[in-house]
Amino acid sequence: MGTETETRLTELYESDAPAPAMAGEFFSHTAAAERAALIRRMLNEKEYDRLAELIHARRIVGDGREYGAALTADARSFYAFLQICADSGVSASEIAPMLFRSKSAPPDSRLRGWAEAVGDYLLKAARADYGAVLELAAAHDPRYEWYGVLYAADPQKTVAILIDKLLNGRNTSKTRIRGFLSGVRFDAAAYLRPALKNANAKTREAAARLLLLHKHDSRAAELLREVYDAETSKSVRACIEKDKAALAAAKKSAAPKNAPDELTEAMVLGVTWPLAAFQKRLASDADFALAASKIFFFTSKSGTMSDIVVVENDKIRDLDNNETSLAPDVRVGVLHPVDIPSRCDFIRRLNLDQPVEQIKRRIFVPTAVERAANAYPGLSGTVISAADFKSRIKKEGFKILNRLSGKPPEAAAKFINDFLCVIFFSRVSAAVTLKSARFYRYADCNKLNGAVYLENVPVCPLSELGSRVYSEGILACRRLAGI
Repeated sequence: MGTETETRLTELYESDAPAPAMAGEFFSHTAAAERAALIRRMLNEKEYDRLAELIHARRIVGDGREYGAALTADARSFYAFLQICADSGVSASEIAPMLFRSKSAPPDSRLRGWAEAVGDYLLKAARADYGAVLELAAAHDPRYEWYGVLYAADPQKTVAILIDKLLNGRNTSKTRIRGFLSGVRFDAAAYLRPALKNANAKTREAAARLLLLHKHDSRAAELLREVYDAETSKSVRACIEKDKAALAAAKKSAAPKNAPDELTEAMVLGVTWPLAAFQKRLASDADFALAASKIFFFTSKSGTMSDIVVVENDKIRDLDNNETSLAPDVRVGVLHPVDIPSRCDFIRRLNLDQPVEQIKRRIFVPTAVERAANAYPGLSGTVISAADFKSRIKKEGFKILNRLSGKPPEAAAKFINDFLCVIFFSRVSAAVTLKSARFYRYADCNKLNGAVYLENVPVCPLSELGSRVYSEGILACRRLAGI
């Protein structure tokens, strides 16, 4: 850069008074590299508002193009700034710190005036390349002021990312993350249930704090109850006990269940107990211990099944009836028949009277044809009466889904862990004709005012579905069909 040009750039940078003769007129014939030098200098010295003022006063101009009159003056100068940067070779990553600063700039500053236009620009960018904007936000938005833009672009992905940061992140403002999540709609239980499996006490406490924000949601209250009942950490229990309303809701949701129903639900949903909590329950709850003595359990560590065990006289024993010595970090769950390993296949042939439908429970495994189609067609064409359909829908835990288009086919869904098992159907007069069943990730579904919609939602590949979820979903569908 020549000495004269450098001098005039410095004068422009340092000048407070308007100087038209050395603004647009001067920069109309300067090289892009010279404009870039000034912009980078001001960016490096964090003179963000000063730079915005120079752009707004047209003291740094680009190719002279005009922007629509429909835009506000602030929006026009902001988009002019973007164009100048693009023409001068100043990258988006270089101007990102300035853009993310706009929302928290002084209220009467020019940079603050750009904030609305910055939001529109970031939203368009996030819809085009979510990952790129997320990366910039992670680097330049520690206060989580701009995650509303990411949420508008992809609600489910943004919630999942923020929950992961909340549970596992370091050196981040978890208070601000909870503040953001408290203002958006999502199914907290669906996101947190899988994250709680094999989680340490610190992670469980972070999850409990988020569940407390959603304590009036029945599914969140149910999960909060499960966490509280199985919890061995004093700090996690104390966190829940501080909120009397949440604790009351958790205890209320726990009241109606008897031991067989609780154990059946644990088997279907894959619920596990910490070893100490399970042993305490055996010792303190006679009904639970009696039901537990007639079914099979499994032990797991780090999410992997290790052994099949039974309970006798409130003691955990192996299949040879020897009392086992288990590590303190082991968890115990109700064995689902679809998960019985081949070495223990004899269990399926036992003729036992069980309080929980376990070894006699029908199981389903997808065929190669079903995997290829990512659907279960076994019920297609089955006709049942509208009255039977209505009563079975409720009994099997299905709910009729809303449709944005209002057009057939209709669908009913059963929630299993983090998935929806959906059976499609059509109605003619007093009869209902069933169609195929498919599975969807709940996190992928569209949610609006508490309702779930499947429009434009991808089907979950059966290859990515757990064997227990598939088996229970198809069993429920067949029971719905009366088969």
